[in-house]
Amino acid sequence: MYHLRVPQTEEELERYYQFRWEMLRKPLHQPKGSERDAWDAMAHHQMVVDEQGNLVAVGRLYINADNEASIRFMAVHPDVQDKGLGTLMAMTLESVARQEGVKRVTCSAREDAVEFFAKLGFVNQGEITTPTTTPIRHFLMIKPVATLDDILHRGDWCAQLQQAWYEHIRLVKKWACAFSNIPGKNLSLPCQKPAIRIRTIRCLPGVYSHWRRSPVGDLSG
Repeated sequence: MYHLRVPQTEEELERYYQFRWEMLRKPLHQPKGSERDAWDAMAHHQMVVDEQGNLVAVGRLYINADNEASIRFMAVHPDVQDKGLGTLMAMTLESVARQEGVKRVTCSAREDAVEFFAKLGFVNQGEITTPTTTPIRHFLMIKPVATLDDILHRGDWCAQLQQAWYEHIRLVKKWACAFSNIPGKNLSLPCQKPAIRIRTIRCLPGVYSHWRRSPVGDLSG
């Protein structure tokens, strides 16, 4: 079981940046400090930890003055690849962008991550030719952010979501929950246990279908 959270304490932030350096910069022989930039203080950060509290994935979303969001510094530990954590991280950051009223999300994807982001709906705009901090080729990818109303009115997405959660999330399998395509701001979960509401569920339809087939790893930096 993995837990998604925002790093808040000084200790959590230090672990977060250390992980970013180890996954994205150390393999390229980049010095400590290269894993940070001037926008970190104003950005939204997410991390995933396992049941032992070990950090296994990170990601960042920055919203600029033009109300456009950028995903950067996404990485998943090699030991937990192919578990959907990269997809979960991208979906979570996109959900934050949606809640902030962002119309589109961009990312500077490494060459080996272009296919991953393409499966999530990002469109490749071509190679970035401006100087970068690493020797790896990067590509600009853009995705329009669907509104919550658009998502809730897609019955096929709700069906995909229910099946994916049944297969991968123990809570849903145990409580026999079902998802309903209804108007409003939340998806309903009729359960055998008392009703629950899962906040992050808002960003899931249509993306969890990639859970198994989307490889994850060091994604962007």
